[in-house]
Amino acid sequence: MKKTIDTKTARTTLGDDGIVRVRMRPNTTEDCDSARENIAALTEICGGKKRPLLIDMAGSQGATHDARLQYSGEAMSRNISAEAMLVTTPVTKVVGRFFVSLNKPRHLLRLFSSEPEAVAWLRQYRQ
Repeated sequence: MKKTIDTKTARTTLGDDGIVRVRMRPNTTEDCDSARENIAALTEICGGKKRPLLIDMAGSQGATHDARLQYSGEAMSRNISAEAMLVTTPVTKVVGRFFVSLNKPRHLLRLFSSEPEAVAWLRQYRQ
């Protein structure tokens, strides 16, 4: 069942547990085009089914305003039953809090500093 798609800024994988994992590439900053590319990868991986999503922000340098709008919009939310954003560095914690407070995603989203805790929370949202 495992399937992976690589983009310029991320690797998106559907795991055997039904959870989609997105690992941001080191030292990348998201712009509108890369956000659209990543959402297209997510859409393909999800195959028309809403799935729980774990995003590992490690290495990310942030996102432009337009990228954040893409990630909080309908195209993103139609693929996701719930999102756990893994924020383990000072930079990713700021980015995560900023995203949640300003962009108001249309889907359920929580920030985590522990991947096992994030995965445990996401399991309840598998369909």
